Amino acid sequence: MKKKNMITINGHIAGGKSRVVKIIAKRLNMGIYSASYGFRELARKSGMDLASFNEYIKDNSCIDKKIDEKLIEFLKNADNVIVDSRLAWFFEKDSFKVFIKVDIDIASKRLVSDSENRNIEDKYSCVEEAKEAITKRQNYERERYLEEYNIDIWEEKNYDLIFDSSNLTTNEMADYIIEEFLKWKEKRN
Repeated sequence: MKKKNMITINGHIAGGKSRVVKIIAKRLNMGIYSASYGFRELARKSGMDLASFNEYIKDNSCIDKKIDEKLIEFLKNADNVIVDSRLAWFFEKDSFKVFIKVDIDIASKRLVSDSENRNIEDKYSCVEEAKEAITKRQNYERERYLEEYNIDIWEEKNYDLIFDSSNLTTNEMADYIIEEFLKWKEKRN
């Protein structure tokens, strides 16, 4: 059976996932699938910020199920792609699983300083507001996936590569991920 050429990326909020995915995809000529895009779109259509939408989903698990089903269906035939998702690593075992950590103070500053480039459901006026929202959202996500799938999405043993992006540029992150991905591919062959 042919082995997939796939990177799955999860990590802390404002760790740089979305930006690094775009760089890696361009450098390696890979496609991109972002489960978070669909989630954000649903939050926006519901008129909620991401933390509130996460809380809402706890009592409306059918929304999560639809997002997960769409991801699972995509992964069945996907290849040569980078997947930005909380659960892709869990649903696709034949992938290079990356987890990006970031210090919460740095993540909060990133969200505030980058607010002009963020969607309305992810904008914050001050660092403390962003920090509170990050903490709340990450806790909800962790609880939800523990309850739904009995997995801890923040557990580092689930990933092939774990690193802290707090003091790295997006290009440095991309360089590191690509280097480790190529080593991983070489070992599998």
